[in-house]
Amino acid sequence: MEITVDFLKKAIQGKHPNYKKTVNLTNELRVHYDGQMPEKIISERRPNEPEEVKKYRKDIYVPITKNPISKVITSLQKIRRSKDWSIDYGTTVPASVRMGEGLEDYCEKNYPGFTSLTNWAFSELIGEYLLDANAFSAVILKTKQENGTEYEIIQKVDGTSTFVRQ
Repeated sequence: MEITVDFLKKAIQGKHPNYKKTVNLTNELRVHYDGQMPEKIISERRPNEPEEVKKYRKDIYVPITKNPISKVITSLQKIRRSKDWSIDYGTTVPASVRMGEGLEDYCEKNYPGFTSLTNWAFSELIGEYLLDANAFSAVILKTKQENGTEYEIIQKVDGTSTFVRQ
């Protein structure tokens, strides 16, 4: 499949061809990731069960699959401590970019909501990527201010997170 600008626009709006399927698969995995009560399974498997018994099941539910998932995430977060982990920003900065406003400054010091791109990737992206490997991350230029240096950025991980910086 070729990823075009038109495909990305539709995906951001939730209209790509497999949107419903990927959302359903992600929601099925989220039961294990977040430790949510699998209400759909319980209601489908025992449709004639009295409401008080269903309520009791919800009250005593213990997410036995959450701990193994969190161990996987913890192991993956150790990648950032590896001596092989690095981001190469290069050494050349275009003349139109003011001092302190380059890509490295933005990604390592001024990243909206998380201080750095690495912090965002290892706190938000890893978990969402495990839940939906078909998701994408987009940093979209919404407006360019008159001084030419300030931007409003909206960032999405398959529509789940939005961070705005002006």
